[in-house]
Amino acid sequence: MKRKHVSEKVKCHQCSFVTKAKDYLYQHMKLRHGSEQFKCHQCSFVTKAKEYLSRHMKLKHASEKLKCHQCSFVTKAKDYLWRHMKMKHGSEQFKCEQCNFVTTMKSCLVRHMKVKHGTEKFKCHQCSFVTKAKDYLLRHMKVKHGSEKFKCHQCSFVAKAKQYLLRHMEAKHGSEQFKCQQCNFVTKMKRFLVRHLNVQHGTEKFKCHQCSFVTKAKDYLLRHMKVTHGSEKCKCYQCSFVTKAEDYLLQPMKLRHGSEQFKCHQCSFVTKAKEYLLRHMKLKHSSEKFKCHQCSFVTKAKGYLFQHMKLRHGSEQFKCHQCSFVTKVKEYLSRHMKSKHGSEKFKCHHCSFVAKVKEYLLRHMKLKHGSEKFKCHQCSFVATAKEYLLRHMKVKHGSEKFKCHQCSFVTKVKDYLSRHVKVKHGSKDFK
Repeated sequence: MKRKHVSEKVKCHQCSFVTKAKDYLYQHMKLRHGSEQFKCHQCSFVTKAKEYLSRHMKLKHASEKLKCHQCSFVTKAKDYLWRHMKMKHGSEQFKCEQCNFVTTMKSCLVRHMKVKHGTEKFKCHQCSFVTKAKDYLLRHMKVKHGSEKFKCHQCSFVAKAKQYLLRHMEAKHGSEQFKCQQCNFVTKMKRFLVRHLNVQHGTEKFKCHQCSFVTKAKDYLLRHMKVTHGSEKCKCYQCSFVTKAEDYLLQPMKLRHGSEQFKCHQCSFVTKAKEYLLRHMKLKHSSEKFKCHQCSFVTKAKGYLFQHMKLRHGSEQFKCHQCSFVTKVKEYLSRHMKSKHGSEKFKCHHCSFVAKVKEYLLRHMKLKHGSEKFKCHQCSFVATAKEYLLRHMKVKHGSEKFKCHQCSFVTKVKDYLSRHVKVKHGSKDFK
């Protein structure tokens, strides 16, 4: 559907909903104030949008199944079969002529060429953001500078992107639940059920052809290939940080060099990463709790519940064949094998340091022999890591002091005051 934009705002005459797009108003009127309802005759599903009923019927009750002729993949949706055929059995490969990047999807090659080898740059006229991909600029403009906001009519949630609102509506206010028929797992989002089935009950395994890594989830294998065996490296242009994964680069860029700050309106928490603020709001100020159905464990974070279920109540165990070590998490076994029984050793060329884990050697090199040094301009202090210098500046030369209003305690570091108030006076809040 082509979106119809108008210069003025379009208002709903039955509630406070306001939008700049006329089709959003139509959709809102249909879903919120429409009297007609579309019911499923095979289950209790009810919706005010006919297309939602059609999608539900296709996915839930369609008798026709579409099978892949090259493997055991089965689906009720034709577009899922096409995507599977393209990703799994596509014979045609698209290679980059400037590096060793290879993909089975032409669109991925086009994006790779734009981002990695493109000379054209797209600049944001409202801030210093620069990118080689036009769609990244459009996404940035929409999220950072978009005036239009999408409000939830059932709670105070506000989003700058429509898909975020839809995801929120599905997760928080969706009436339909997706249950696992093999265990007591329940979720409001279908993709979470699919991931759960793949990881917990799936028989198909995805193996790495370059090492012994095995997983039941394809996206975990792709992430492993990118981080562990990816030859292409992403460098930070403002410091010496290097990584093989682009998303790992974006996080340090945001935290280290980002100017924008996100503040919590209920306490003094401040961060440069929006996802950290959301996590903080969920853990500290959210009323919703996730309970374990097998014991008394309660948490405010869904991910912590998954981790608890896996560690405490998971039936599968991973044993070490060289000693008595046992764990319910496969990556813990891999780490144990690497640290305790790994034959390969990583030696430091500057001193006698030896490690069985490559990350430990890299950390040692950075801290002990790092070429880049961070000097204090007010005293003789020298650090090999920037965060150590910042901490030193704050503690030794910071002019601001934080005082406790209940006793004579004084400090130059705010988190030290927080810890003091919590330990000594049993209070989480301070001003």
